[in-house]
Amino acid sequence: MKRLSKFFLGLCLLASISAYADCIKESVVTKWEIISTNKLVAYSGGNYLAFVVLLNTYDLKIGGDVTLRFFSPSICNRDTVIVNGRSDKVDSVELIRNK
Repeated sequence: MKRLSKFFLGLCLLASISAYADCIKESVVTKWEIISTNKLVAYSGGNYLAFVVLLNTYDLKIGGDVTLRFFSPSICNRDTVIVNGRSDKVDSVELIRNK
């Protein structure tokens, strides 16, 4: 029984670590760009940082303005965000490797 509970504890720990593996700090984002009706690109300086896919927002205009409000210093999957005054969830954060 103890072995099984240790297994589940390890599994839960692994799941919680992987859930926050693809996060970005809001403080390093210098610019946001809309690239599809529910997908944004975050820039840091002049470099691409990450794609951020929103769960329920499908009315963003490519190249248009976007106002975002986050409730924590890091932007991660499943976070709540206010997009142009409407509540939404972050579906995924996909980090971009710069060379």
